[in-house]
Amino acid sequence: MDRVLLVVPLGTNANRIRTETVQSILSLEWPGVLDILWLYSGHGVKHFADLARKLNDAAGLCRCGNYDAMCIVEYDMIVPADALLKLAKAYGWPEQASVQTAEPAK
Repeated sequence: MDRVLLVVPLGTNANRIRTETVQSILSLEWPGVLDILWLYSGHGVKHFADLARKLNDAAGLCRCGNYDAMCIVEYDMIVPADALLKLAKAYGWPEQASVQTAEPAK
């Protein structure tokens, strides 16, 4: 598994995304291709209908873009830097999960 599409669905008010969320997403460790898709729309439709459309669009992009996996991070989540590596290991992709990453300098 090399290509991962990371999807971040945003509400109609994109200013609500947490700074910590953006920082955690940009700090994710992954040895392959990691594309981030920030999904924003201000169509004025109800939240759940808009979310369903966004995720269906992202799934279609994932299939058409020959991605191996898609991961969704909500606008208010803070994900650990090794989250994708742990998911890969949990789903049996040891070649990615065994990648050693450098510890941040203190």
